[in-house]
Amino acid sequence: MLRTRYGERVRQYRSSLGERICVERMHENQPLGTHFYVCGPEQMAESFLSAALAMGWPEQNLHVERFAAPPVGLAFRVRLDRSGVEVDVGEHESMLDAIERAGVQAPFLCRGGACGACETRVIACTGDISHNDHYLGPEDRIAGKKIMICVSRLKGGELVLDL
Repeated sequence: MLRTRYGERVRQYRSSLGERICVERMHENQPLGTHFYVCGPEQMAESFLSAALAMGWPEQNLHVERFAAPPVGLAFRVRLDRSGVEVDVGEHESMLDAIERAGVQAPFLCRGGACGACETRVIACTGDISHNDHYLGPEDRIAGKKIMICVSRLKGGELVLDL
């Protein structure tokens, strides 16, 4: 489809066939001050960023958005304290999706755990939180008082959120 519309400018690389984009060639001969944007799966994004940094690109000129699907896990229940709603989160859905399905509006932006917009205060938690975000630091994860509802999950126990 894209190739029909845009011709040879579109290339497909399949990791299952050992095909890789030559990242170094993409970074060569760019004018000073160029910004580099990459959007894709984690491994590809990291490959691009590592190559750019190794070639001397300034970090402030490198931008990334990672493709991230909420990780799957066991179903669990979340109680939303302010809304008075209990929400069942399915094995293959994010907490944010389940909360929205229940009709409760929650903050979000990227849905990938990178921006911090969905950060929600944890009122109580008796299980283990699986922090799957790229936003919270180690001290926040250990404290267990914040959670990114777009990608994080609960393993066992009960979770009560300030929503």
